[in-house]
Amino acid sequence: MGIDYRHGRSGHSDARLQANLNYKFGMPLSAQLSPDSVASMRTLAGSRYDLVERNNNIVLDHKENPRLDISLPKALDGYSANEIQAIAAVVSNKPTKPVTWRAEETFSKNGGVLPVSGNPITMTLPKYNPNGDNSYPIYATVELEDGKLSRTAEMTVTVSSFTPEVEPFKGDMEVSPKEGRFGNGTEEYTYRVLIVDPKNGKPLRNYKPASVEWGILDNKLPNNVKFKEKKTTTNNDGYLTASLVSNVGVDGVKIKVDITADDGNKYSSNSDKIPVDFKPVIQEAGLLIFSRHEYTRTQEKNKPYNVHEGLTITLTKKIPGNHAIAQFQDHIEYKQSSDLVKIVNRQITFPSETFTSSKSATVIATVTEAKTGAKYAYTYTFNPKRYVFSPDVGEVKLKDNGSNKTCEKLDRQYSLGRGAESMTEDNVRENSSDPNSLGNEYRYSVNDGSTGFSGFGFLPYRNPKDMKVKIKSTNKESNFILYHYYEMGGLIGIDPEDSGLLLCQIKE
Repeated sequence: MGIDYRHGRSGHSDARLQANLNYKFGMPLSAQLSPDSVASMRTLAGSRYDLVERNNNIVLDHKENPRLDISLPKALDGYSANEIQAIAAVVSNKPTKPVTWRAEETFSKNGGVLPVSGNPITMTLPKYNPNGDNSYPIYATVELEDGKLSRTAEMTVTVSSFTPEVEPFKGDMEVSPKEGRFGNGTEEYTYRVLIVDPKNGKPLRNYKPASVEWGILDNKLPNNVKFKEKKTTTNNDGYLTASLVSNVGVDGVKIKVDITADDGNKYSSNSDKIPVDFKPVIQEAGLLIFSRHEYTRTQEKNKPYNVHEGLTITLTKKIPGNHAIAQFQDHIEYKQSSDLVKIVNRQITFPSETFTSSKSATVIATVTEAKTGAKYAYTYTFNPKRYVFSPDVGEVKLKDNGSNKTCEKLDRQYSLGRGAESMTEDNVRENSSDPNSLGNEYRYSVNDGSTGFSGFGFLPYRNPKDMKVKIKSTNKESNFILYHYYEMGGLIGIDPEDSGLLLCQIKE
């Protein structure tokens, strides 16, 4: 039995109470407890079966030396402007500051970009120098947080020459989407071409050739068909890409890309096999309305309300000036939604045999310019409600209501093969309650009041002073009146012996 006491540093101490009890198997307990046996147990021979007593004292204080090491790959290589990753292996038993990187001044002067700190890092290699050294030492340094220890490692980065033996491109140029785009300046086609590593045939990622030039083949519309974006460095998949837009419609657009290798040789790829089309954006058109001896322009919708034989319409641009949508040498392709209209020699007409007020017709005209190939599309929807005509029965007296003397009693040979009814005063007069009357829609000439309706072809062209029509009175539906067109606003005649031409409309 015993007591031990130890005093350590930093306020640590230890006190122990020890008691040893030895028991030997095969020896009687009385013999082991006998005072006579104590002497023999103190001898070397008597203690041969005792357990070894070891010093198991706890080490209360220990100071470990700091360890710090950093290593880099011996060498890295790539092509001009390649982005490559570098990792520094750091071993430390204590916290460290971020790894810092540095290179010689020539690295950045030749286009290289090296992050200041971080691990791992992505660096951009300098351009290949055909007449100089293309190897650069790169240094990585790590330091303990307390600043008492630092280590630096070095590696060599080499810029290789990109010199393809045959072609740097793998496969043909690709374009997407396959569907047509509109020439609205926004919708685009995306082109891409794969660049491969001449050493291993794998995609060359994040590589910038000595020069990259994108171009449009035989571009007659440089202000309208152009690149929205042109990449000069391959992406993460090894593709050079570009996007193309157009402000107009145009067919058969082809592009190319030329790259120059580090040895000065040029290589090309083009889209000859995959020309693309831009569809024209359809825009609303105005109208140039012709008759036998007169014309007028309008930008209003749903015109004309009143149509007749000999009336022809040409679509115009809906801009100041109302110019025709095409020049003589340009090509126009028309599409129409119904047979309400007929289009011959760029002129839109309204055949009497297919007219009905319940029909409408949307006309789309696609113009292709002869010089440039630019395409423009114009549209107008026609929805006329009256087909007006003057039957070839000569003048009739106001009092005559017999066969072929009124519109209601016309033979079919005079009524365009259709039923007919007389026009009314409201249908005809200018400033009448009917906003779509002949007088409101086809006004008298601004410059010469003598032309009026006769110029628009409702009636045979003659001296306007003699131009009278037999129509129904608004006040008395059963009575007819003579309407004199020469007078501004119309002059009404009721003399039964007076005569004029019939003015009718198709009755459905």
